[in-house]
Amino acid sequence: MAQFVATVGSELADPKNLSKAVEIGVRGFRFNLARRLPHQHLAAIRILRSLCSDVTIFVDLPGAAKARVGRQRELVLVANELFEIRDASCEAPPLDKSLIIGGTSFVPRASPGSELRIGTLDCRVLESRGSSLICVTIDGGTVQSGQSIIWSSASPPVDSLTSDDVRLTEIVREIKPTYVALSFSERIDAIYQLRCLLGDTNIKILAKIETVRGLVRSVQLAEAADGLMIGRNDLSSRVTLAGVSEATNELGVNSHLHQIPYVVAAGLFSSIAKGKGSLSLAEVAQLSEISLHADWVVSDETSYSSNWWKICEVALQLGLLGYSPK
Repeated sequence: MAQFVATVGSELADPKNLSKAVEIGVRGFRFNLARRLPHQHLAAIRILRSLCSDVTIFVDLPGAAKARVGRQRELVLVANELFEIRDASCEAPPLDKSLIIGGTSFVPRASPGSELRIGTLDCRVLESRGSSLICVTIDGGTVQSGQSIIWSSASPPVDSLTSDDVRLTEIVREIKPTYVALSFSERIDAIYQLRCLLGDTNIKILAKIETVRGLVRSVQLAEAADGLMIGRNDLSSRVTLAGVSEATNELGVNSHLHQIPYVVAAGLFSSIAKGKGSLSLAEVAQLSEISLHADWVVSDETSYSSNWWKICEVALQLGLLGYSPK
């Protein structure tokens, strides 16, 4: 049976909440270095280790293939509406509707004609203006702070170990997690490079599969890494939902054949995150199927939902917690 992993974010990082999660029975905790500051992650991890000696810590390196919407008000867009994606350092006057992103590496790589997905909103790039992109929506929707900006169709090649990943490796060495996941893994040489950077540590490397190229190369990645992880949300922007389910099962078989751990970032607790009292029947069915193949099931929803505690309790009811409180 798979075990549950709670992603630590603004909601769960409070010391009282971490203590409650451990009391409920959570023993797996994930920290995404693409979000929040390293010292905030370090503080939370120290608290967890002081509360419990048998916690398993997962850390995600951010990878190169996506950016995130910066802190700003919700932006409502209708179909076929023009808007701008711009870097925070862009000095040109903004359009009436603009999104600010963090970092500058994303903008130059998205050329005219590229299709992007922002959360669940699909759009097409019309023009590149240095550190900004002029886009048009394909369908309407609402964009919020923190949502991913990723290629929704054929993406450009991914250098899955970036300069930010290299820099953050020092933080990983300090954290000493059980597992470090390399996001958007596509190249085995990036796995080997990360292993060299980690040096003489016992940190296990997960190749995180989030692209079609990663799926195609999953056998080679399984041979190079210490485990596999699938990011279902990001992968769903590139393949159909049926394809995501098929890939989830395929990677589970692959991991079993190589006798390595398999981690599924499920994204299947959204009903509770949105305030509903229970999971949908579809979520329960998918979690039941995933638990047959996976060693760990990750909830990203615990990082932002005030109902994080309910998600943890439901995981306990489903038998996803390796520890049951007395």
